[in-house]
Amino acid sequence: MEYAFELLKVLLALLIVLAIFYAIVKFMKDKRNLFNQTNQLQVLEKCYLSTDHILYLVKVVDKVWLLSSTKEKIEFIEEIDTINLKLQEKGESTLLKNSKD
Repeated sequence: MEYAFELLKVLLALLIVLAIFYAIVKFMKDKRNLFNQTNQLQVLEKCYLSTDHILYLVKVVDKVWLLSSTKEKIEFIEEIDTINLKLQEKGESTLLKNSKD
């Protein structure tokens, strides 16, 4: 009987810790929007090439950049033409368009 009471106390403590953890995560998720109110910087997409190499498509104000990220550094690759990006979002391929001409 004593063992069951101790087990109940441990489970109750675990539930309290999990509830506190959930409240902290929920609070931090709500506060994240307060830090980025201007929306001048957005990560549009990320592509994992390997476990330590990621490509990012980032929108900075009105420009779109392609960035490479490893454990050691983040490197600028090139600026993406937003006209071509908008065409690809609509499903139109610039390669097919150029080949028809």
